[in-house]
Amino acid sequence: MTSFQPGNLFNLSGRIALVTGGGTGIGSYIAEGFATCGAKVYITGRRAEVLNAFAKEWKGKRSGGEIIPYVVLA
Repeated sequence: MTSFQPGNLFNLSGRIALVTGGGTGIGSYIAEGFATCGAKVYITGRRAEVLNAFAKEWKGKRSGGEIIPYVVLA
């Protein structure tokens, strides 16, 4: 049973999220929010350089979950 304590309310440790368009704009904010709460977040998009830059920035500055870029080829 999940505890409704403030520390557990937004705990996403052990969870996986997929965010489309996660390299920029609203998608990047959503990805950051999930990762800050401990989730492993896959961000997708068409521009590899944007996704890789965002994931690298997260890894260098933040703690918590993980952001992993995944390029979608059209």
